[in-house]
Amino acid sequence: MARREPVIPRLDAQAFAERVSRMPLRRDIVGVATMNRATTSPRRKPKPGTAGPRSTGRLQRAIDATVAREIKTALAEAGGVITDAARLLGISRIALRARMNALGIRG
Repeated sequence: MARREPVIPRLDAQAFAERVSRMPLRRDIVGVATMNRATTSPRRKPKPGTAGPRSTGRLQRAIDATVAREIKTALAEAGGVITDAARLLGISRIALRARMNALGIRG
């Protein structure tokens, strides 16, 4: 039986890289060109204690004051134990720590 040529020709690494670099980017899938990561800026992690309000409007300040008051009350009821205060508030300990950092509350 005669040997057949493969349907997909084999490419060496350089030929493959050249072929891929000529491919059009699929902007409709991800919304932006993501082919070359070297030209895009890396995502930055927020600094600790900066996960606070997205705005500084009057309503947000009132909400922050209410949340801070509730956290302080729960901490007082729990005797300063953050895990117990989080349980009283119905949130995780990590979420409570994040809110405390954002609002400047020391535990």
